[in-house]
Amino acid sequence: MTFLNPLILIGLIAAGVPLIIHLFNFRKPKKVDFSSLAFLREVERSTMQRVRIKQWLLLVLRTLAIAAMVIAFARPTLTGQLAGAFAGAAPVGVAVVVDTSPSMTQRDSRGAYIDQATALARGILADTDSRDEVAIVGLGASGPVSIGPGGEAALRRLDALSVSASARTGLEALATAAEGMGRVASQNREIYFISDLQASTLVDTAGTRIADTSPVYLVPVGSGSPDNVGVAEVELRSRIVEADQPVQLAATLTNYGGAAAASYVTSVYLEGVRVAQSTSDLSAGAATTVEFSVSPTERGWLAGVVETEDDVFPDDNKAYFALRVPDQRQVLVVAGDGQDIRYLGAALRADPRISLSIRTVPERDLASLDLSAYDAVILASPRTLTSGEIDRVATYVGAGGGVLFFPSASARIEDYNGLLSAVGGGRVSSLPSGGDGTTVDAIDRVDLEHPLFSGVLDASSGGLERPTIYQRMIYTPGAGAEASVMEMSSGAPFLQEIRHRRGSMLLMAVAPDPTWSDLPTRGLFIPLVYRSMFLLSASGTTTGDTFNVGESGEVLLAGIDESATILVNSPGGLESAPLTRSGVGGTLVNLGGLLEEAGLYRVLVNGETQRLVAVNNAPRESDLQLASPTEAASMLSQRSDATVTALEVGGAGPIADRVADARRGADLWNVFLALALLFLAAEMVVARQWKPETAS
Repeated sequence: MTFLNPLILIGLIAAGVPLIIHLFNFRKPKKVDFSSLAFLREVERSTMQRVRIKQWLLLVLRTLAIAAMVIAFARPTLTGQLAGAFAGAAPVGVAVVVDTSPSMTQRDSRGAYIDQATALARGILADTDSRDEVAIVGLGASGPVSIGPGGEAALRRLDALSVSASARTGLEALATAAEGMGRVASQNREIYFISDLQASTLVDTAGTRIADTSPVYLVPVGSGSPDNVGVAEVELRSRIVEADQPVQLAATLTNYGGAAAASYVTSVYLEGVRVAQSTSDLSAGAATTVEFSVSPTERGWLAGVVETEDDVFPDDNKAYFALRVPDQRQVLVVAGDGQDIRYLGAALRADPRISLSIRTVPERDLASLDLSAYDAVILASPRTLTSGEIDRVATYVGAGGGVLFFPSASARIEDYNGLLSAVGGGRVSSLPSGGDGTTVDAIDRVDLEHPLFSGVLDASSGGLERPTIYQRMIYTPGAGAEASVMEMSSGAPFLQEIRHRRGSMLLMAVAPDPTWSDLPTRGLFIPLVYRSMFLLSASGTTTGDTFNVGESGEVLLAGIDESATILVNSPGGLESAPLTRSGVGGTLVNLGGLLEEAGLYRVLVNGETQRLVAVNNAPRESDLQLASPTEAASMLSQRSDATVTALEVGGAGPIADRVADARRGADLWNVFLALALLFLAAEMVVARQWKPETAS
């Protein structure tokens, strides 16, 4: 027997009050003998025996009446086999957690796993009615659990569940259900988890815990762990993306099965057209990287997908990605005071086939410009940099912008070092005081593997130009993310790349005029400037952001004002208005609650596509290995305050019987209230009607 209000049992102390009164009545009076009453002593002995019986009987009846009334308020509930003898089952609280992850689309001899799970859930809910409190939880749900009546209402909520990708694990769904059961009034509470017990999606790595003490029952469905190959990741290897130019992609395929897969075919599609295909041999239980070379023929944001062969689990046969080929690159040239930028301007306009929109401003305008409106910025030998200008440029680079920096002989070294420090670079140790045309250095080494030169220059041909240097800035690299693209004979960098958060800076050791070097008059200068613009304008925007289904995240729309009309279109065509806020260099778009299916989401600004966001199923969904019921119960028990029991069942019938046994109980408060009234009535009868003190 259990009690729904156990604290009320403290009131049983009141049952001792009649006993205390009874004991006070046993005080012995002072004994005085009267000789004339001696003959009555025999009558006294026989009469007092009857009086004591009445007093003890009244004491027992009063004590039992008080105790029964207290127990009735404590709401006793009888469980077990004897409960069937009492009318009226006690209300129950039930949470049914149904695994609705993609792995539940698998089938065995009993049919689809999700259909088996639904049938078992209906069996669990068969004995509930409108008095019961029932929660139906799917893995795809989020937020607090909703509790409603049982019976037909609960079955309708169950029928609304469907398979969908989710970022939640089974443990997280059980913790949500347990939180809901903690709000249920009934003491008879239980949680059922119906799942294929996929090991990779059962328990998370965070500190999630099942905090309620309601017993948890695992109801397994499905059998076996089929082989599967999934696309885990798509990576863009090329940092420079241009129309009709080769772009390198790499896809990671993972073979989760126990057998190797030979000549496995993988294809790449851009805007629905297959542009590359590869075959590879996949080792059992291992990941393999497959590389592709594709040449986009269109500009703008392109929808891409890497697709593998069909297998038993189709949900991971596609991995989506986005590719951006800029329509027109917006370039800002900040001309230093007194700096000759004729050669630089001529190089930027040398090829009309390459779409560059160029704006040139004097260095005094730098502080008032919104740099986020430009894909790349050229600082052409600025003489001074204020603290505000340094912060503006560093923020622009950190948000994904690119800067090409040329030095000035008349600049202040501390200004340059302030900017370099802000982007995580090294230090300038010296600037030239003026050149006399004498050669002071030369190019000694070029990193032909760097994206600036990869696939463009070939050192083996002997055609690599080595400009002569008449004066140069001496720069010492720092400990940050830097790479020397070109080095001088002295060992100092001639062209240094400094990566800062999402963007980068290219630092030149010479100014773009012939008094520093003969680079502006060499054939290398024009492709170097163009490739620099391609590289810098691609910083942070070559591909779209990538998320897993069900995740929350934000994307930055550079140069977009928060007042613009921003919408998000899902792969299924659903249009939503996301939450937005002002960020550094643009507007941050919150995608929380919107990424509910795999595919490509379009972020529209005033009706135009501003960004593509790729959303894929979490890689853990691809590992179809199942945990045994015993293993699953052990894993969950370590993160639970409640007992976790695995039920071996083969269909709805057995689970329904088990639920009936676990749930059987009767509410006995009315029985004890009736007993209290019965004891009080008996006490009145005994006190008024029975007069044992009258001798016969």
